[in-house]
Amino acid sequence: MGELQDTTFRAAPTHTWRLAIALTVRHWGPRLAIALVVLLIMGSYFWASYEQQAEIPIEPDTTRDIGAVRIETRIAPRVLVPDEPAVISVLIDNRSDGPLLTPSFTLDAPGFVAVKPLHIMPVIAARSTHVAAVPLRAGVVVGRYRLRIKVVWSDHGQQSAVVLLPAPVSVRTGTTRFLWLATAIQSIAKDLALPMIVVLLAARFKRDDDERNRLREEKEKNAKEELDRKEENERNEREEKQRNEERLRQTWDLMLPTHHENVKRYYLPLRVALLDFNRYYPAFAKAGHDADEQNAEKAFFFFMISSGGGRGCARGSAVSISKTNTER
Repeated sequence: MGELQDTTFRAAPTHTWRLAIALTVRHWGPRLAIALVVLLIMGSYFWASYEQQAEIPIEPDTTRDIGAVRIETRIAPRVLVPDEPAVISVLIDNRSDGPLLTPSFTLDAPGFVAVKPLHIMPVIAARSTHVAAVPLRAGVVVGRYRLRIKVVWSDHGQQSAVVLLPAPVSVRTGTTRFLWLATAIQSIAKDLALPMIVVLLAARFKRDDDERNRLREEKEKNAKEELDRKEENERNEREEKQRNEERLRQTWDLMLPTHHENVKRYYLPLRVALLDFNRYYPAFAKAGHDADEQNAEKAFFFFMISSGGGRGCARGSAVSISKTNTER
């Protein structure tokens, strides 16, 4: 039992960590994936720009073909700081059947110091190649420079010359050497600006469209609620009216028999009594003390009915009158 409890206790933190990792991946996974993609793209741009800046050229900077003679030049590195060494190489490939006599080249290297202008090369035999490497050292003046190389040789007693212009060389300070960062940013802006603008515009249009849809749906919802509320009020009014009519009908159903019974038992006899009183009382009042006793009794009878307001009173009066007549 103790081992089981200990195992459960040890497994609980593992389950908690797994749950935490799953929730983190679910919440931050898409954002981390987008950030990773952006970092990879930007990193590739920066790395490519740095490699291009520090790349040692494999292909020649310039190539010239004069008959059966090919001349190539290379310079590395192309981006330097003041007082940094560099090397320029001149290759002469003799593809002809005769030798090249007195080959030489003159180097004009602005931006560099202690440059030997004239370089004499040995005779280049037929179908052979010769390479001359000249060390250079950058000056202290920052700028962008283009070298000029003039190659001269003799072939079968005829002198030939050619001028080559290698790729430009940049001399930069410690801070300007990091211009490759600006180049990378420029490349990113050039390659990604249009897609980013399209994505941003699409997101903006999507947001505006969602907002319009939300407002339209909210308006439709409010209109529907107002219509439902109006229909509910009308339905409640109809139901209330029906309930009132039903109560009135039930009231009349309950009261009408009672009313008919009251009319039959009280109101009609009372009306007849009032009419008879009106018929006999004027004659009694006109005759005065000489009035007929029968008319006086009738007037008194109907007066009691009208003043009593009920059939019970009339019955009591009738009983009194009957007793009086019997005694007489």
